[in-house]
Amino acid sequence: MSRFTLVVLALVFCLILSSSASAFDGDRRGFVLGSASGISAYMSTKSEGPINTIGRDIAKELGGVFSMGYVGLGFSERDMLVGIAASSGYVDKALDISHVYYGVGWFHYFRDTKGGMFTLLSVGTEQFDTGATDPTDPGFGYLVAGGWEFSWHWHVGAGVMAGKPREDAVDIDQIDVVVFIGGVLF
Repeated sequence: MSRFTLVVLALVFCLILSSSASAFDGDRRGFVLGSASGISAYMSTKSEGPINTIGRDIAKELGGVFSMGYVGLGFSERDMLVGIAASSGYVDKALDISHVYYGVGWFHYFRDTKGGMFTLLSVGTEQFDTGATDPTDPGFGYLVAGGWEFSWHWHVGAGVMAGKPREDAVDIDQIDVVVFIGGVLF
């Protein structure tokens, strides 16, 4: 195991131990763990030439699968800072296409108690992968979403996951529109 991996694991372990007293107590403060899944639609375009991995300039698909997981800290009843991993996947002819996003996000709830609106703002990196070729180089990405917490720990939302990965020194613009349902433990 590399030194970097050991340092990251040690930091995560210390973070979990230090927040375990307030974890999963029903308050949004302390350790939080959440996930969401839903459906998505996407569009990818390449700044010059066709997208080699799927053979056309513009790719549009409906009915993809969206999933997201996050872990972090709630630092008030209304705000959480989280690390996010998200993915949208599609089947295009014989290719399994996925957009993979990693970032740091901020959840803001507009009420201290259940039953209110929330927003999610996140910046990070995004990759494009078909499984048939090497994934693209990561590029700048973002995830912006909003929704409604309809029950304590449960929410529905919609948003946009977008990024600009690179393939062979050419930028690819991709946008995923997502609708999801999720839960969070705090």
